Amino acid sequence: MNYRTGYARFARFAVPMALVALLATVDSSVAAAPPARVLPTGELYTHGTYVAMGDSRAAAGSPALTVDYQLNPCRRSDDNYPSLLRDKIHPRTFINLACVGAESAHLRYYPQVRPLGSSNSMGSLGSSSGSLGSLGSTTLIDPQLRHVPRDAQLVTISMGGNDLGWSTMLSKCNIMVNPNCRLNPAQKARRAKGMQKMTLQSATTLRAVRARVPQAQLFTVGIGGMFGSHGCRGVQLRSADSKWFRAMFDEANARLRKETEAVGGKFIDISDRGHDACSRQPWYYGRTAPPGEIPFHLNKAGRAVIADRIAASIRR
Repeated sequence: MNYRTGYARFARFAVPMALVALLATVDSSVAAAPPARVLPTGELYTHGTYVAMGDSRAAAGSPALTVDYQLNPCRRSDDNYPSLLRDKIHPRTFINLACVGAESAHLRYYPQVRPLGSSNSMGSLGSSSGSLGSLGSTTLIDPQLRHVPRDAQLVTISMGGNDLGWSTMLSKCNIMVNPNCRLNPAQKARRAKGMQKMTLQSATTLRAVRARVPQAQLFTVGIGGMFGSHGCRGVQLRSADSKWFRAMFDEANARLRKETEAVGGKFIDISDRGHDACSRQPWYYGRTAPPGEIPFHLNKAGRAVIADRIAASIRR
């Protein structure tokens, strides 16, 4: 074989192989790259319509002598975090659609069934003395998205907790009668099923909200935060179980953040360490709450923190 023939054969096989290797290198580097984060979108806020959507995290607060609290089955207080935010940003129109017990699908298209005269208590989870009991009849609450004006400038959303089903999981845990509940296979199955449902439902709802108000600034408020690295009498959990719940909410919030940013929204996290229900400066109640308020929900300090953080994040 002469020099020219040998070189031609080498070039015929070596050059394509080099190209394949190069493309494989580029391909793997692209695959390894993290997905690009979508920056928050929406027009600048100029005191246009502000709409609050969500569940008890957005609806609940102190008892109020208002129609929206006393007669509305959604039990919307006048010092929940959307009301506190309203007082900070002064929208020309404020609409609070949040409802105690709402799941993500109730925000989107399913009517929500609420008992008339229902209390804000969490049943076996804890107690809130002085609240009303159920009168036995129910009413249907329209899907919240149906009442969101298409020209809204600002939308805040609290959802995911009822999809996750954390209250059912917590009802199976008590330091006195059921310690180490995290080790129960049924509890682990509830967590996996709830996480899957929350991820799917919240993502679908966020896309529906964005489609209705493409120009609005969207904020999703995180869930959990009431459990830390240590248990206490206030939550009636062992430290290991408290850590298990904390880790579950951390995972849930990571998913909510991802889905929120995917539609150009901003995620508001208030699961700061050192402010759980067992801490010295709690933002949450434990198994007991003042009359009319909800156990394992935000206290006044926690509601104020959410309002402050959203107000500071609004682009003007």
